[in-house]
Amino acid sequence: MGPGFDRPVNAEQGLKASYRGVELPKPGEKPVDTTPKQGIKARRPNKTVEKIEPVVSFHWGPDSPVKETLEAEQFQNRYDGCVIARETGLHEFAVKTENGFRLWINDTSEGDALIDGWVSAGPEVREEKKSVFLVGGRAYRLVLEHFKFKEKSASIELWWKPPHGVREIIPASALRTDRPRELMIVD
Repeated sequence: MGPGFDRPVNAEQGLKASYRGVELPKPGEKPVDTTPKQGIKARRPNKTVEKIEPVVSFHWGPDSPVKETLEAEQFQNRYDGCVIARETGLHEFAVKTENGFRLWINDTSEGDALIDGWVSAGPEVREEKKSVFLVGGRAYRLVLEHFKFKEKSASIELWWKPPHGVREIIPASALRTDRPRELMIVD
């Protein structure tokens, strides 16, 4: 049957990415005013750009993830899909960023993020990591949320170290766009 319990996981590698932020001004239009008095009322609508990303390893610097469409001052991203464990054992996951983020593996309940770094560290890049036991050959839901709010730069990298493996950015071969059901793991 493959990595899913009730169906094989599709062959499309990578994660579904949603980039959301304030749309760039049209020619002749003024930039967004974010001051509390006038800016909130006069804001342009948010725009969402969706695509498939093979890996999560981005260094946008002062730009936005979609610099031809979204303003760089503030934006939020979401990467959604699954990670396939190559072997059974303890898998270490790590996120490097100077911005805010949350990472869920398997359990996507609001309060159950594997790593919760929702507070920006800026301007220093920080790394947060945590390990979770996974059964080899199975697909586990993966959700990574990231945001930038008025910081000078933005970046995000998603790493792992499988059992008996090397520490690396999670390769496209271990990521799929499918959203499998949560699996129960008993210690």
